[in-house]
Amino acid sequence: MSAGLSSKSDGMRVLRSGDVAKLAGVTVRTLRHYRSIGLLPEPPRDDNGYCSYGIEDLARVLRIKRLASLGFSLEDIGGMLNDMDAVTSYVQAAGMGGDENAGERQEKDACATSMHDAASKDSKGDAPRPECVFKRLDALDQELKDQIAHLEEQRRTIALLKRERLDVDLPVRAARVAKELSGAFDDDSLPRPSAESERVTLLLMANLYDEQSFAEVERISAALVERGLLPAAREIDVQVAALAPDAPESEIDALEEKALRIFVQVRDCVDSANWNRDYTLAEQLMIAYSCQELNPAQRVLHKRLAAKLEALFKNPEKPLDPDAAS
Repeated sequence: MSAGLSSKSDGMRVLRSGDVAKLAGVTVRTLRHYRSIGLLPEPPRDDNGYCSYGIEDLARVLRIKRLASLGFSLEDIGGMLNDMDAVTSYVQAAGMGGDENAGERQEKDACATSMHDAASKDSKGDAPRPECVFKRLDALDQELKDQIAHLEEQRRTIALLKRERLDVDLPVRAARVAKELSGAFDDDSLPRPSAESERVTLLLMANLYDEQSFAEVERISAALVERGLLPAAREIDVQVAALAPDAPESEIDALEEKALRIFVQVRDCVDSANWNRDYTLAEQLMIAYSCQELNPAQRVLHKRLAAKLEALFKNPEKPLDPDAAS
């Protein structure tokens, strides 16, 4: 007998919290939590204030642990135990006989009738089982199926990230665009993008743009790479970043012309429907983000270029106005 184990006068052993925890493979803190949420009855206490558990309490903890291992939440476990205990009471009531009076027998019959809808006997006449218990099992089974499907999808995504060597903090499609754009810079002599701003831009686009809009981003990015336009585009980015706040109009005009000549070559990748509608909240956010650190000259360039690109992309089949790229 452990130091915490004692016996009642009738010979029934009393279990302390540590005994129950050790035998059930849980912690004393877990027992306290079970009591606090009503899963485990509050046990009587001895003269010293220690909890005095019985074998029935240990059995209940083991039942709770078993149901938890199947995946039931503690909230569901409470309902499960109530359902199963109700069936046990029904079986006991139905099996009692002998000396009870007519009133007691009538009460038991009423109990049996009330349990009929919640219980069924199998073909061998075994003890009735509550249908609500099996409905809970069905619900848990479906929940586990959904979790398994989600985990399988996660594993497929992880395998793809490893196979394609993609950035893990970006959505897959954005990570592919980032890889495609960065892969064009094997030559160290080429100007490289601002990694942080570009990643933030791609992250926002991938999460905030609708399918149609982000598909356009993918098409334009692919065209810039496949058509060998990316180095020139990056060079313009570097020149724009170096544009002084008081830059002369001639320098702004020259950069505008260079940028337009590049975008003209990817106009076939543009979906005009994206440009013949009001800006979405996500697009307004992207515009504000792209302008937040621009100096006065850069803002002038950005405004002019945006206006001409909008006119160009609203009708990509229309011949380009000679003044638009000069």
